[in-house]
Amino acid sequence: MKALWAAGTKAYDDHGVVLPETTSYPRPAGPIPVVVGGSGERRTLRIAAQHGDACNLRTTDEGELERLVGVLHAHCDDVGRDRSEVAVTVLDLPVVGADRDDVWARVETLRGRTPAATYAARTHAATVAGHRDRWARLAGLGVSTIFIATPDLGGPDDVLALRGLNA
Repeated sequence: MKALWAAGTKAYDDHGVVLPETTSYPRPAGPIPVVVGGSGERRTLRIAAQHGDACNLRTTDEGELERLVGVLHAHCDDVGRDRSEVAVTVLDLPVVGADRDDVWARVETLRGRTPAATYAARTHAATVAGHRDRWARLAGLGVSTIFIATPDLGGPDDVLALRGLNA
């Protein structure tokens, strides 16, 4: 992809495909980061180490995340790439409440047929302060960006209730 976006044309000869000239128009106005998503230890993380600007790992479990970051760093070492060149990102789907009662009310509303405790654990249901503390721990494990998607934004007041997440 990066070769396609660079000036000029490039030949491609790999995986049984031969293209004497390849190019892409329009070209991006600036650099576009390549984010490789997934947690496959042998292939995906190696591709991220070789070609990615970032790797979006498919977990926010701290133990698993620490292990996968270690695998990614080992692949970086194997391919001769500085570990700091590949950012680690995660997608988090948190349930965020104003206080303990609000958190559990949201869990009850959103859980469907899933037992409340299981759903709360899976979504790391907590207050704003609880999520901030957890995200600080993820940053300590090497995560530079956390993308969040909350399941219950109903209006402006719900958005305003999240304002302390980035403090």
